Amino acid sequence: MDEELRTLTERLRAESGGTAAFERLAATDDHDVLAGVLTAPGQPLWARELAAFRLGTAGDRRAFEALVLLLNHRDPPRCAAA
Repeated sequence: MDEELRTLTERLRAESGGTAAFERLAATDDHDVLAGVLTAPGQPLWARELAAFRLGTAGDRRAFEALVLLLNHRDPPRCAAA
């Protein structure tokens, strides 16, 4: 799992441009913050993917819908991460 998380965070860090928002989201342990990213309007795809992955690996059911959508994404790395 650690290798999967490392690969995901490297890809999404590059996609986000290494913003402070990415670093905050990658560092938080607050599941409510992560779940908020999945429901808030206007969130970038990288943020939704990171939140869904982290919630999913924690067993939080709030990630389910986002993970299903990512499984059907046209980008193979997104599907693999989901």
